[in-house]
Amino acid sequence: MAREAAAGDRDAEVAGFYDRLSRYFHLIHADWWDSVRRDAATVDRMIRARLPHFAEPAGTRILDCAAGIGTQSIGLHRLGYDVLACDASTEALETLQEHLAKDAEASRRPLRTQQADFRKLPETLPGERFDVVIALDNSVAHMLTNADLEAALASMGAMAKPGGLVLVALRPYDQLLEERPLVMPPQPSVTPERISYQIWRWSGTDLLTPHLFLILPDDRVLTWHTTLRAIRLREVTDTWKRLGWRAEALQPEQSGHFQPLVVASKA
Repeated sequence: MAREAAAGDRDAEVAGFYDRLSRYFHLIHADWWDSVRRDAATVDRMIRARLPHFAEPAGTRILDCAAGIGTQSIGLHRLGYDVLACDASTEALETLQEHLAKDAEASRRPLRTQQADFRKLPETLPGERFDVVIALDNSVAHMLTNADLEAALASMGAMAKPGGLVLVALRPYDQLLEERPLVMPPQPSVTPERISYQIWRWSGTDLLTPHLFLILPDDRVLTWHTTLRAIRLREVTDTWKRLGWRAEALQPEQSGHFQPLVVASKA
């Protein structure tokens, strides 16, 4: 019971972190709308090149199971894909809809959202299946144990149709574990809207606590923090293989995505 209570506390902490951050999350990006366009274009290329039965966006179902405020969902929706955006944070999903309403093209048709823990997708979405499942922007780094990582990937895989794809992206932790940087990025990111930077505190062999800071034009200083696990790409590909999937790790120069990407397909 104590272990279950601790797990529940951790789940609430992660959801609360994004509940508090969601209204400001777009400011972490130097140009969030540009990130929306670039990420959608990258995923679109991957789908067209790797999904065996791809015909057209409108006939392709995508589950973004770590949607956040819509950095990938909105752009893919705008390209015509049939997107379901899920996240553990209800505040993030509300913010997604607010951002969607600001895009005249994307808001012409509704984008469906659903609160969900990506370790429990079959229970939350019974009977649903998708051509592509995505979990980008380092989302699986919240899985602090091997058991949680395996549960998350198994859950994502269960939502894919036969012949479907699952895309998972992480920070370049293989390199970061060697360097253990204390400030990310090395220099603060400065725009007229904000100054953004992170302080990283490392603990144990692979845990880190990033402290996110935003300095706003009115001189307010906002900060948030959570705990992540620096998961090596091999850990992700090996887990997929144990689950019976093929998995390929791609570096940014191979995929065009800004983070290392693991592409999984059912063996």
